[in-house]
Amino acid sequence: GEGELQAVPPPGVPDYRALHADLSAELENVRTETAENIRMLQEEKAALRREASKLKEEAERAQGTATFERERYQRLIGTSDSHRRELEAVLRRNAEVTALLGERESRLRQAAGEAEAAAAAGRREREQVS
Repeated sequence: GEGELQAVPPPGVPDYRALHADLSAELENVRTETAENIRMLQEEKAALRREASKLKEEAERAQGTATFERERYQRLIGTSDSHRRELEAVLRRNAEVTALLGERESRLRQAAGEAEAAAAAGRREREQVS
């Protein structure tokens, strides 16, 4: 009768039930894919956060190492400057001592020459007296 629902719509009328079933299935597929995409993006976000944290730790370690090496370099420069000044002082003192030694050797040679001349003069005097 007229109050009964028809299983198949009359010709020329769209089958809204089938269309609704197709759209419902498509919507369920979209929801499933969206949930999967959200899950994958959340996993990727977590992995990227772990990687960022790891890289931050490495950067902090590298910064600490760089600071240590910079301070070590400054200490070495200071030590090197100190050693250079000490070496320059030793070289100056060595030059002074070498010059003094040369001067004293010259005086010794002169004194030895004078002593030799005096001894020779003394011998000549003794020879003339005898």
